[in-house]
Amino acid sequence: MRDTTNPELTAAWATVPEVAEAQARHEELAKLRKDQPARLGADAARAAVESEAWETFRDTGKWPSDVGKRAAKAWIDGLEHEAASRALYSAEQRAQYEAEGLRDARSDDVLAHLGRRLAETLTDAAEHGEALNGVSDAEGAIQAGGAVLDAWRALTALVPVYGRLRAAQWDVLHAVSGSDDSAKLSKWRREGYGHLRGVNPEDITFDALSAFQADAYTVPVLVWVANHGDAYMPEGFGDVEDDVLTTTADEVSDGPAVEYMTYESRR
Repeated sequence: MRDTTNPELTAAWATVPEVAEAQARHEELAKLRKDQPARLGADAARAAVESEAWETFRDTGKWPSDVGKRAAKAWIDGLEHEAASRALYSAEQRAQYEAEGLRDARSDDVLAHLGRRLAETLTDAAEHGEALNGVSDAEGAIQAGGAVLDAWRALTALVPVYGRLRAAQWDVLHAVSGSDDSAKLSKWRREGYGHLRGVNPEDITFDALSAFQADAYTVPVLVWVANHGDAYMPEGFGDVEDDVLTTTADEVSDGPAVEYMTYESRR
């Protein structure tokens, strides 16, 4: 799995020692590359000496006797710099691939951490939601003031946390799924799956379903999810797939009956 700017996912990776160590190696090599001084490569360095010799000859009429020695040294120094740069780049790439591979291999641990963070977030949201006393918008919270306003502010801070946790969830699931399964995940995500276990999206409130589908959450939606009781963090592709199959089983069984023709009925 590739690098991310999602702090929840970065924090989740950091809880897995092997992943954290691999990430530290990659970051150290990336810093070394960034701090490496810029120098001319072998051919460019030699060409610079040759140009200098030409300019000297043009201005003075004398050809520098040491041009060969200086051009050779410049070329060797430039070649050494190129070799060092290539070696550092190769090491950084290997460290990156190693880190990405370990993130995928330890995705179960990462999702487990995200699940704990989700539980903490929803517990806090439920507590603050209770303090709202029915207030459902910022204007009402401002008018109520006091504990209600404090609860609204706390919930406002939790909304983007919930969004980052869900974004991290899908990033991990896509990273460890093949192209076909990844396409299914995208479809199920658009349909509203992956938030509530055992709940058909058709049974979710319009506001909540719209938020799930657009990844645009609000305080009322967060409180609704926190109080629903079925919010979960998928443990893998199969977890989401099982949820889809379970919640759509009735739709399949309620379909039109199929009459099978037997040999006797055809006579």
